[in-house]
Amino acid sequence: MTKVLVTSYTNPDLDGVSCMVGVAELLKAQGVDVTATMFGDPLEEVKWIAKTWGCVLPEQIDPCFADEIILVDTCDLMHLDSRIDPCKVVEIIDHRVVTDKLAFPNARFQIELVGAAATLVAERFQVAGHTPTLPTTMLLYAAIVDGTLHFLTSNTTDRDKKAADYLASIVNIPSSFVHDLFDCKSDLAGSKLSKRLVDDLAVKKTMGRMLGIAQIETVDVASLIPKRLDEILEILVMIKTAEHADAIFLNILDISNQQNMIVCDDPDMKLLLEDLLGVQFHDKVALRNGLLLRKQIRQLLV
Repeated sequence: MTKVLVTSYTNPDLDGVSCMVGVAELLKAQGVDVTATMFGDPLEEVKWIAKTWGCVLPEQIDPCFADEIILVDTCDLMHLDSRIDPCKVVEIIDHRVVTDKLAFPNARFQIELVGAAATLVAERFQVAGHTPTLPTTMLLYAAIVDGTLHFLTSNTTDRDKKAADYLASIVNIPSSFVHDLFDCKSDLAGSKLSKRLVDDLAVKKTMGRMLGIAQIETVDVASLIPKRLDEILEILVMIKTAEHADAIFLNILDISNQQNMIVCDDPDMKLLLEDLLGVQFHDKVALRNGLLLRKQIRQLLV
């Protein structure tokens, strides 16, 4: 029997983890010999969801055993484990405009512009008439809430809301769930700040330059800016050097005030961001009303 592996990018977030778990569960129910695996260290909110809801996270295993590979929540060769053979990739499920389609010559693609890839997986369960287990349901629901910042981002669609409603009909969502989830994401005490910036980083060639974009979602901006601005800038310099990037900036999603805070110390990048986002930097920080995700900013930079 064909051995299938489902995975996502290294150091996955809730969307990546929920999708690999969900797709593997659905395919297994349909008789496929499938294994989900996770590379790197998932973000803290993934661990919190797993602990709170009894979700068993995929183990990290050598992908070389697989005959076929399915990628979820990513279409970027650069951010995959180096052992992933792109020629083995037979399917990609993602929700980004910017993709590396040519890197995966044997893959079929489901690239649809919804707020979370978990929405696409939840819809697959509905079409198949198969109800996900409660832990998987909670992972998918959390991923949609997380990916759309509780339906506040401009890329939220009706499909995301309908998928969340479907999942909420399966599992009893505590009234404190959204608050607790974003509280977990906002805990950046001590070394957690550096780990978050390193783990939740996207580096990609953009406009002829290697550009790194880090992202933080928080309900507690006051504890970051200005209290830890110098520390953030030092971490960004460290990341830029380690990743051999030409430029880097941090996109902070201030959930409480529904605005973006951009931190950047590169003069040329600041000018470009001011032009594209209609913002004005005051020294190294710019504010923008509304919530714009990193992938949306990336689309503007292409």
